[in-house]
Amino acid sequence: MANGTLLWYNAPAKAWTQALPIGNGTLGAMIYGTVDKEVLALNHDELWTGKPKNTIKEGAPEAFKKAQKLALDGKLHEAQEEIETNFQSTWSQAYMPLGNLEIEFGKCTRAKDYKRALNLENAISTVSYTKSGIKHEREYFASYPSKVICAKYTFSDKISFSFGLVSKLKSNSFVDGNMIILDGECHGENNVGGESSNKYYYDESEMRGIRFRSAVKIITDGTTKAVENRLSVTDATYAVFFFTTETSFNGFDKHPYLEGKEYIKPCMDRINAVNDYDAEKKTHIADYKELYDRVTLDLGDGKDDVPTNKRLVHFKRDKSDMSLITLVYNYGRYLAISCSREGSQASTLQGIWNDRLTPPWHSNYTVNINTEMNYWPVLMCRMPEVNLPLIEMVKELSISGEKAAMGQYGAKGWTSHHNVDIWRLATPVAGNACWAFWHGSSGWLCEHLFDHYEYTNDVDYLRNTAYPVMKKAAEFYLDIMTEYEEKFSAFNTLLGAYIFVFICAYFGYCTF
Repeated sequence: MANGTLLWYNAPAKAWTQALPIGNGTLGAMIYGTVDKEVLALNHDELWTGKPKNTIKEGAPEAFKKAQKLALDGKLHEAQEEIETNFQSTWSQAYMPLGNLEIEFGKCTRAKDYKRALNLENAISTVSYTKSGIKHEREYFASYPSKVICAKYTFSDKISFSFGLVSKLKSNSFVDGNMIILDGECHGENNVGGESSNKYYYDESEMRGIRFRSAVKIITDGTTKAVENRLSVTDATYAVFFFTTETSFNGFDKHPYLEGKEYIKPCMDRINAVNDYDAEKKTHIADYKELYDRVTLDLGDGKDDVPTNKRLVHFKRDKSDMSLITLVYNYGRYLAISCSREGSQASTLQGIWNDRLTPPWHSNYTVNINTEMNYWPVLMCRMPEVNLPLIEMVKELSISGEKAAMGQYGAKGWTSHHNVDIWRLATPVAGNACWAFWHGSSGWLCEHLFDHYEYTNDVDYLRNTAYPVMKKAAEFYLDIMTEYEEKFSAFNTLLGAYIFVFICAYFGYCTF
């Protein structure tokens, strides 16, 4: 194994933030590696609160003009109050946790020779230890080709355990043969009430949110038995788990309940199609390495034989651990591949991983820098395919952003502000205008569109995808710019001017 390619620990995770992530762009899991009760915290990138809705603030163009005049007259506090009261709209929707796959082994003697690891060369996570004289080995990966999460447990002697699916979302689970199925639904509106709030679930069809089905299947030499909504397994020397999920999300402009896509049959078809763990593993590794192996970095040797958490502590006082830097670089590439693949949603604030009903900043797309940061390494690491979900998001945002430009500003073109969600929110959210009233994101996102062309030299993409979106973004900035004493007004900000000039500079290369 090359230097800087393995994260490993000699103890289980005690918190979600210590667990190891796997993902295939759409499905994600955080693996705790606990001994008595293993937990896989699960996610699907289409599980969000809400539905399409009009977020345009009534009377916003008039409020904008009034605030603009106040700002030009030097009354900045009054301008800010006008924007916060009469211009800004509503909070974004939130990215939801799917639930947990919990596998219980029961209390026992202390585990020996414990190791929990994530191999960045093949995107496989492992756990191994010995307890009560029995060797336990676990292996996990998330397959992009098959759209499933796979796990294999092997034991040196027969053991017994049970497992089940649980969710914080409104849901119910049941056993069907060698499978456990979980049916659930997201809140019809952002659950700002807190982790335990149910007040945003509705009976009215037009108010309901995204629905989903999850299924986990076990293949084992042990004996399985349904116990309520769980499966118990006895006398097993191995167990293979396959997990998948499908949702009713049918696009950013389609109601997920009234216009939702079929999700139950695709989920069951997919789970029934996977049976051969070794074949799935081989296909997964080949798919992952086709992206990961395109670049390599070697900064020298380091303390690869030391657990990763201890290496981080040591590095504060000793910077000679060069392969730790390599590890961080490779981990970044791994995370990008794991949470952004062609056909998936773009990477959120937390990638594809979230365990809370009220996640920090709604685990949305904060496009005043965070989303852009997620994608900075992608093209320079020769992974343009990983950039495609971001491009698709910007294309969709340019559609909702046209409504925002006209409805909020009375302007042509398209715009977006600092928060975006799966419904492609483009209006400014509620809150302090210092950060919520910021229409620079549409221009910044256009930089990523043009970067994609510069790295791929795909003229058809530039002509048909990037250029039309960039042109409309520039039209918005042109329409709202205001001259004041031969300078751009403070209200429109130097940043807005910079983005406008930046886009126009790009147009110098384009002669369509």
